[in-house]
This record gives sequence, structure tokens and C-alpha cells, in this order.
Amino acid sequence: MTESPAMTANTSAPRGTKRRAPARQCVACRTREDRERLLRLVEGPDGAIAVDVRSRAGGRGAWVHSTRGCILTAARKHLAERSLKLDASSKSADQLVRDVRDALRRKCHSLVLVAQRKRAISVGAEAAIDTLERTRVALLLIATDATESHIAGRAQRDRGDVPVRTMGTRTELGAMLGREQVAIAALTDARIGEELIATLDCLSGLEGR
Repeated sequence: MTESPAMTANTSAPRGTKRRAPARQCVACRTREDRERLLRLVEGPDGAIAVDVRSRAGGRGAWVHSTRGCILTAARKHLAERSLKLDASSKSADQLVRDVRDALRRKCHSLVLVAQRKRAISVGAEAAIDTLERTRVALLLIATDATESHIAGRAQRDRGDVPVRTMGTRTELGAMLGREQVAIAALTDARIGEELIATLDCLSGLEGR
């Protein structure tokens, strides 16, 4: 059922207070978290477990932390299938981790393109510095092989509220933005920046054990 604005309004919260996201339980470790900190798994078209990176697919969903440990546990014990009342999938645990990683990378790419279409991203060192001096930056993206990392240090020193994340190599980031290479980019759209930070952090979590 679609909730109306009246149903979703938080009348008890002070004006301007950010509403807390609904909590969900990780099927692997059983810890309850805000849904924004978890990944949603659903039944894919082939009947196997698939990743719903935007948490918008219809039907039931199973939630899991984006850490490699929780995803492997969920896959090996078929915990997502149990939650969704599905037959045990033949997909391996390592394949599910790869599927999650690929889905998150596609989402990152999509968010960068949306920022570009909205003209909410300044590409290159000079443009990023100029943007940092003129307006509030929601996220500073640095390529993993960038030599311009001193710009991030300067941003943190002068404006400690600027989030910084690494994303791809200069060639990979350039390919996303239609250039040969990009070492640094500054996003100014708060919503896109917040979603990209969360997605990149999920990717980072998959590197842990």
C-alpha cells in the first residue's frame, strides 16, 4: 500500500529534524539497522537471489549488511531464500558477492552520470578547487591513482565538513565522465552526494572479512 503524505509525516519530530530511516534486520548476523545501512536481496527473474540496490523492487525483500562476511554467511546458509520462502539457490556465495559488487559499481556509475546531467559536478583539479572556494561541496571524489590528493587534504584542512571518497582509477573515472582521465571531481548535489557516499561505503565493506 502506498502511504499518503499524512501517513508518512512525523508529527512528533521537531521541525527540521531528519526522520530516522525504518529499521531492518540483517538475515546473517540478526542485527537491526537503519535500512540505509543494509542491502536488499530479492528474487530475481531466474528465481535466484538478486540485488535490489535501490530498494525499490516490488515484493518481499531480505536485508543483509554489505560486508563480505554477512553476504557470505547469508549465501552459504541460504538465509535470504529462507526469509523470502524460496528454494535454495545454486548460486555460490562468491558469485553473490560478485553480483553485489557489480550492482553497486553500476549504481555509482549511474549516480555520477546523473550529477553530470544536472551539472552538479566539477571535473578536474582547477574546477574542483574553484568549486570548493565558491560553494558547499557534497562530496570530493578522488581517483585511486591520483596525484592530486593534496586537494583533498586542503579541503579537509580548510573545510573539514567536506566528505572525501576514492572511486576508480583516473582512466575509469574519466570514462564515466567522457574524458580521457579524471583525477578529481567535486559534487555539489547533496542528495546525490549522500547516496554515492553510502554506495561507495558499501563497496568498501565488501573488502572486509
